[in-house]
Amino acid sequence: MNTNGINFQQIEKYFTGMNLPVPFIPDEMSENILQISDSIYGSYQETRDLYDIDLFVKDVMTKPVSDYLLFGISGYGFNSYALHYYLVRDSLALFLQLGWGGTFEDRDSERDNIVNTFKMAETLIKSVELSQQQEDNPILGKRLIVEDSSFYGAKWMILDELITSENQSDVTIKWEQSFDSVRSALSIFKSK
Repeated sequence: MNTNGINFQQIEKYFTGMNLPVPFIPDEMSENILQISDSIYGSYQETRDLYDIDLFVKDVMTKPVSDYLLFGISGYGFNSYALHYYLVRDSLALFLQLGWGGTFEDRDSERDNIVNTFKMAETLIKSVELSQQQEDNPILGKRLIVEDSSFYGAKWMILDELITSENQSDVTIKWEQSFDSVRSALSIFKSK
C-alpha cells in the first residue's frame, strides 16, 4: 500500500517499533494518508491538536464533514500522552484517545487496552460498512458517533441530524455512557 510518499512499511515500522498494532486503514483512504508530523499520519486537511478530541466530535455533530482518518501519538507533560485514532467515514465517526507513553503508566496494560480496542474498532468499522447494504440499517441517514478516551471517558450516540443554530433547541442529544463505548456501540448491529 502506497500513500502519497508514505509507504505502509514506514507506518508499520513506527507502530511496531513501539510494539503496537498498526491502526486499521480503510482501503479507499490508504492513498490519501500523509505524514503530518513525526508521530501523526492522516488524510484530514485541517491541522489541530489531536488531544482536543471534543473539537473533532463537535465538528461531526454541527457541520458536514468529509471522510477522513487521523492517527498517531499526541500529548503533553509527563503523563498525558495518547494514541489517537479518528475515523470519519460514511455513517460512522469514531474517536479513540487511548493512553500511551505516560511516565507513570503501565506500558503493558496500556498496550493491551490499545490492542483490544483496535480489534473491536475494526469490527465496528466493518459492521457499519456492512450495514450500509442492509434495509434494516440502524443508522440509515444518521451518524453513529463513538468516543473512547482514557482521559475523558467513553460514550456513544446516534445523531439523527446535524445540530445547527436553527434546530439546536429541538435536537435531543442522548449520549450512552459506557466503560467500553466501541463494544457497546457494536451491540446495535449484533442485536439483529
